[in-house]
Amino acid sequence: MTILLVSPGQPPQKITIDGTLAAMQHAVGGPIQAVYPFEEPVALICHEEGKLLPLPLNRALRSPDTGEIYDIIAGDFFLCAAPPDSDRSSALRSYSSPAPAAASSSSPSPSDPPPL
Repeated sequence: MTILLVSPGQPPQKITIDGTLAAMQHAVGGPIQAVYPFEEPVALICHEEGKLLPLPLNRALRSPDTGEIYDIIAGDFFLCAAPPDSDRSSALRSYSSPAPAAASSSSPSPSDPPPL
């Protein structure tokens, strides 16, 4: 499956993994935790013990309403599709044009990174 791997201090990288638990754990360096910080069906998969180890701080999660930081991800994480009707993650898809819901003036443009 195609994922967006995000390492501390580095730009995100589009990579492909086989989608097994072992591959997901390898991508983040240990046990995984799924977080769903977006309205879109996207999962953020991070190291479950990243803050306890402590791994280097990576990206902040912000409230879409206030912009205030409510959490910080430690260590590597990746983004993958998380269809609401499935118990499995899947590959991220690329879109050449914005979805109709993204056309409002308050939504980020398709070239903007997700608000981490």
